[in-house]
Amino acid sequence: MTRPLMLCRARTKVRNRRQGPSRHLPQKRKKAHDAEEKSAFFVSGFGSAGLRYLENNMPAGSTFLPLGTVSANTPLPTRYDAALAGGQPVGVAIVYGDFSIGATGTVTAVDGKKVLAFGHSFMHKGNVNYFMTDADVVGTIAGQSNGVKIANIGSVIGRINQDRETGVAGILGTFPTAVPIRIHVKDDALGTEETFGAQIAYDEDFLPVLSGGIAYAAMSRVSDSLGSSTARIRFAIRTNAVDSGVFERRNMYYSAADVGQVAVTELLQAMNMIVTNPQEESDILDLDVDVELTGGRQTAVLVSAVPDKLVVKPGDTVTFKTKIRLPQSRRRRCRSPIACRKRSRRGR
Repeated sequence: MTRPLMLCRARTKVRNRRQGPSRHLPQKRKKAHDAEEKSAFFVSGFGSAGLRYLENNMPAGSTFLPLGTVSANTPLPTRYDAALAGGQPVGVAIVYGDFSIGATGTVTAVDGKKVLAFGHSFMHKGNVNYFMTDADVVGTIAGQSNGVKIANIGSVIGRINQDRETGVAGILGTFPTAVPIRIHVKDDALGTEETFGAQIAYDEDFLPVLSGGIAYAAMSRVSDSLGSSTARIRFAIRTNAVDSGVFERRNMYYSAADVGQVAVTELLQAMNMIVTNPQEESDILDLDVDVELTGGRQTAVLVSAVPDKLVVKPGDTVTFKTKIRLPQSRRRRCRSPIACRKRSRRGR
């Protein structure tokens, strides 16, 4: 296994305010000396398409730099007896596995199992739940304003639970709550398929977009083109938000531009609906995604649907005369009867 490389900023300015959540607000041009105030993430496993997805959907101002490679189906290494000392490198990750997102820094001080590091914030989020990893510095890059260390993260060794303006803090030997995600992608046109696995630190702000980003990155790694393709997707979210314990959906999408981004839309909506439910707090235990990609259009288009009556009462049956355009420009007419519930409200 080739462990993902990451950069460690030797001296970094700290943001005074937390980055705003909307990426659609106009951003003022930043001065040169303020450029390093942005959140910098160093990633592995994401191709160019996956990086663009993260840049477009993560908080504005985030920078993603690809470093290192990892192979699929690699186990998540964990060290239960790790020790750190001041001056040693340490890593913080929000995603770990076949896809990883995080950064490395320097340990400031250690008190038993308690670790203080970085000397600056990671994302300035206060109480957090991230992976703490060990790291190895493999080189340095000199700079006029600040130096950069090139490092790779290794095993998970603890949990980062504080992300403050003056640094990050965590505890060795305790581990964050995480959501395991498995993605299986099959490309019928290329005759290839691959299964990926990763762990996402349980952060409700990032869990939906990271789930969709990893699923999209997996598709872009297996398929050499997501344009003019059809995607059949099934995802199952194990959660206590539903009585059955599993929220599952199956759907099929087509896009002439990029079917991958369209296919993960419903997954993002489902994850966001669960973690932001204002009525009841719910937990997500794991996520399983299966995607089958096929070249060309395999979906139908509903051209028209005309009901045989406009006014109905409870218990009535309405028959819709529909026109459907199938692939290869074929058209089909059919009738679709729909029964109104007997306790439905009166209306049109």
